[in-house]
Amino acid sequence: MGFTISGNAANGNYEIHTELDINYDLSEIIINSRINTNTNINIGFKIYINDSLIYTFGSYNLNSSLNYYSIKTSIDTSIDNTVKIQIISTKDGIYNNVEEQMKSEIIPKYNNDKIVESYNKKYDKITESEVVYDFVERLKLGKDLIVSDSKLLYSDTKLINALSGLLMINPWPQNINDIRMIKFVVPEGMKSISATIIGNVSNYDIYRVYTDKSRLDISNAFDKNINGNVFTVKSNFDCPYPSNDIINLLIKVN
Repeated sequence: MGFTISGNAANGNYEIHTELDINYDLSEIIINSRINTNTNINIGFKIYINDSLIYTFGSYNLNSSLNYYSIKTSIDTSIDNTVKIQIISTKDGIYNNVEEQMKSEIIPKYNNDKIVESYNKKYDKITESEVVYDFVERLKLGKDLIVSDSKLLYSDTKLINALSGLLMINPWPQNINDIRMIKFVVPEGMKSISATIIGNVSNYDIYRVYTDKSRLDISNAFDKNINGNVFTVKSNFDCPYPSNDIINLLIKVN
C-alpha cells in the first residue's frame, strides 16, 4: 500500500514514493518514504494521520541524490485512517524550491475475522503432526517477501533454497538482535544517498554497505549520527556515481 508524488524543479525533477506497512496486531504503522531527485532542490514533507501532524522531515537542501526516511507510530485500527503526505519547500533556500502539493491514502480498519476455534475448516487443513518430515523443504513462500519497500524474494521461491543461499553467501552475524536493510537503486550520476529513521534507535549502527556490482563493503564511506530518536546515515560521493548500481545498507540492532 502506498503512493507517489512527483514534480518538476529548475533543470530537473523529483519523486517521493511512500510505502505504508500496517501491523494490525500491534496497532502500528511504519511509513517509509524515498525522495529521488536529479537536480538541486529544497524539499521536505509533513506526515499527517487523520489530519493530525505526526512528523515533519525538512525542508532539506538536496543535490542529485537518493534519500530514505522512516517513522513508526501507533494508529487506531478500529477505524479507517487517512495517511497524508504534504510536500513543503523553503522559497529562500539555497537550492531551487518546489511546488507544494499533497497526496493521501486510506488505510482500512481491521477486519475482526479472528480464528476462535481450535479447528476451523476455513483456515485449518492439516496439523503439524500430520505433515511429512521434510515439509519445510517443500514449502514455498506463497507471498512475495517485502521488507520496507524492497522486494527481496518472489512468492514461488522455496524457503529452504532462500535460507541456504543466504547462509552460504553471508553467515548470520553473532551478538546481533536484528538487521534492517535499506535498498537504494542508484542511477548513474547520483551524488549522495542518505537514510533517516525515527524511533527507538539508540542501539542502531551500520553493519555493512554492499554495492551490487562489486560486492565490496563500502561502509567506511558512510557517516552515521544518532540524535535522540533520530538515526541518520549519509554518504557524499567524491564524484558522480559512475554507473547504475544497487547499494544495500544493512543496519544492525544490538
